[in-house]
Amino acid sequence: MPDAGAETGPARNDAAIIGAAGMCADVAEPGSTGVAAVRLGDCNGSDRQRWEIDQRQGEVRALGKCLGVAGGSSGDGTAVQLLDCDGTDARRWRFANGQLINTGSGKCLDAHEGGRDGVALQIWKCAAVQTQSWTLPVPKTAQADSKKGVSTWPFPRAADGMRAIGASWYHDWSSDNRDIPAEAEFVATIWGPGSVTATELEAAKKSSKTLLGFHEPDRRDQAHLTVDRALKLWPRLERTGLRLGSPAVSAGADVSDGWLDRFLKGARNKKLRVDFIALHWFGSDFSDAAAGQLMAYVERVHERYDMPIWITQFGLTNFKGEPRYPDAKQLATFLSKTTEQLNATPYVERYAYSSLPATAAAKSEAYGLYREDGTATEAGVAYRDAGRPQPAAAGLVPPGSGGSNLAQVPSQGPSQGPSQPGPGNPPPAVDQPKPGDQPKPGDQPKPGDQPKPSGEAALEDRMIELINVERGKANCRPVIKNDALTVAARAHSQLMAGRKKLEHQLSGEQGLGERFTAAGYTWSAIAENIAPGAFPTPEIAMYGKHDAYTAFTGFMESPGHRQNILNCDYREVGVGVVRDSDGGPWWTQDFGTPR
Repeated sequence: MPDAGAETGPARNDAAIIGAAGMCADVAEPGSTGVAAVRLGDCNGSDRQRWEIDQRQGEVRALGKCLGVAGGSSGDGTAVQLLDCDGTDARRWRFANGQLINTGSGKCLDAHEGGRDGVALQIWKCAAVQTQSWTLPVPKTAQADSKKGVSTWPFPRAADGMRAIGASWYHDWSSDNRDIPAEAEFVATIWGPGSVTATELEAAKKSSKTLLGFHEPDRRDQAHLTVDRALKLWPRLERTGLRLGSPAVSAGADVSDGWLDRFLKGARNKKLRVDFIALHWFGSDFSDAAAGQLMAYVERVHERYDMPIWITQFGLTNFKGEPRYPDAKQLATFLSKTTEQLNATPYVERYAYSSLPATAAAKSEAYGLYREDGTATEAGVAYRDAGRPQPAAAGLVPPGSGGSNLAQVPSQGPSQGPSQPGPGNPPPAVDQPKPGDQPKPGDQPKPGDQPKPSGEAALEDRMIELINVERGKANCRPVIKNDALTVAARAHSQLMAGRKKLEHQLSGEQGLGERFTAAGYTWSAIAENIAPGAFPTPEIAMYGKHDAYTAFTGFMESPGHRQNILNCDYREVGVGVVRDSDGGPWWTQDFGTPR
């Protein structure tokens, strides 16, 4: 029973798809053919209204099946049904501007007959109408610790090396992992045309859930394929049923009419399936600018194709003449900066440094991560530390934003459209709980509740001073301390400290915009930065600490957090500092522009 005085209410369904008139997408009972229609229904929290959004696959799932278009049609008024997940574009979706857009037809999910109980869902040409406006549950996204991988060849300590550096996946340019068994997830590769055989394809199906396409087909000394031949062979890779990565060109993936551009245009014309872009990148500039050069390339490719990205090989090597490599410090710095940015980029699903072994036999001591004697190189230590303690990804809703960054496939982050977010349609923060998480009674602070004074007002005020010092350097006006934002920030820090968990929305807690509104702040744009109890002072939380014993990345060293702090459009701020049971201060910076 609830504790005395606890208020109870209807069960919250944080996995609902909510449409016109606040009605929920509901799976009907299967008909005589065994296929279930999807319709609007009164929201009731049942399993038939619980949906999971998988950004990587582009799938919208319920009851173990996928939302799909009947018969793969593209005609207006075609019914939407719950179908077996087969990876076809008729059963894949992307989310943009509040609309669910079917990949195969390019048309939008529509409750065309209005917001009433029992209205069948269909696809129609996308338009700015209420019947095509949807609020989705929190998407299933790639987390930082699941992104990091390596490429490797066989060497005695391969499995140990992967474990030591924290690689969650690996590839070795082959179709199976018999020569390099390891705990990490293996990803198969069909290297070139000679690998497109029944034996190789079957091996890939047995050893992997994902298949990487041809290896550098634009180079004569690698797979060396024309675009036409690659397109002719591609259906055989498709028939494995595995998730498919594009051919990985050696360079020029961002170039109009380059090899990859022509391949993807051909694939679209032939209705061939490509699930993500595989990229290779090697930089010859060993300066501090190298990480930015990689990220600029990745961004250009994403802007051109609007697809998820896997970076399956990257590193620093100057290939002019005899190959030259960076020194240990240069490589470690590059890996630290690069992995931080890759982890924070939502459309980058995975990345793999090239390569794991640091062996004399392969002449890879200069750039490898792990030695045969069982020790990590300096670069290996930097790569191992990718994803270790640092502030959480910044929750960001900038002025002029279209609002939601939920379930976009691939995820774009906040859009820069003309519409303004508002309290009636609060955008959620990133780092959301998984679909299906249920609130625990008593977890949610009641609207307007002021947490007990933290006793850390001096730390909060000092943090605001530091924020305004940095804003002054950027010629931004200072932000003014706001009482309502302080209430929201302290309440969130209190929950994080109590659970010792760094998230923008903890289980049972309202979303970012709802929290600000509940605290009494009427807003037009908001953002949030958070950091865990490992950061003992405002200075370390802002600027980080890097010595022989610690490697903490501060707000000003992280692109997303820095962007929030230096956004000149924000007018007000609230900072909350609450200590956990071990005495560590948990930090929340809440920025806002009043409406």
